[in-house]
Amino acid sequence: MLENTQTILEASHDQPLNYRLSLLVQMLQALVYLHRRNVLHRDLKPANVLVVDGRVKVLDFGLSVMQDHSDEVQNSAAGTLGYMAPEVLVGDALTAAADLYAVGMIAYEMFAGQHPFNPDTSDPGTLVNHVLYTQPDMSQIDVNDGIIYVLERLLAKKPEERFKEATEVIQELDDA
Repeated sequence: MLENTQTILEASHDQPLNYRLSLLVQMLQALVYLHRRNVLHRDLKPANVLVVDGRVKVLDFGLSVMQDHSDEVQNSAAGTLGYMAPEVLVGDALTAAADLYAVGMIAYEMFAGQHPFNPDTSDPGTLVNHVLYTQPDMSQIDVNDGIIYVLERLLAKKPEERFKEATEVIQELDDA
C-alpha cells in the first residue's frame, strides 16, 4: 500500500500552474507507456491517479483491456460514469481516445476546481446527457488559450476530433 498519497486533484489544489501541468504530463506519460503496449486503462479517474512525493502513479487496472481485444468488451460500458467518453456510453469501438477523454475530464477539474457536469447528481441520465451532448464551460478555467485548446480537444464528443496519442497532448501542452 502506498503511504502519504493524494489524488491528483488533491495534490494539484492551490498549486502553481507549472506544478499542475507537471502532474498532468506525468499522467500522460503513463498513458504513453500503456498505449504503446496496447493497454487501454478504461477507468481513469482522480481516485486511480495518485501522487506520492510529487510523482504520479496510475493505479487500478481491473477494467483494463488489450486494445486488440477491445471488440470483446465493446458493448459493455465499464468505468466511472463521470469520466467515460461518449463513445464508451453508446457502445462504439474502444480506442486510446477514450482514455484521453478521461484525462481531459481530470484536467478540467484540476484547472476549474470542479467537474464540468456535476457527477454527484442523483440522476445518472442527466450526467449521461451531459457527457453525450454538453460542451464543458471553458470560461470556468483561468489558463492561457493554448491550454484551453488542449482541453477542448481532449473533451471533444467525437473520438476522431481528439488527440490520437498522449504524446501529441504532451507536445501541445509543452507548446502552450
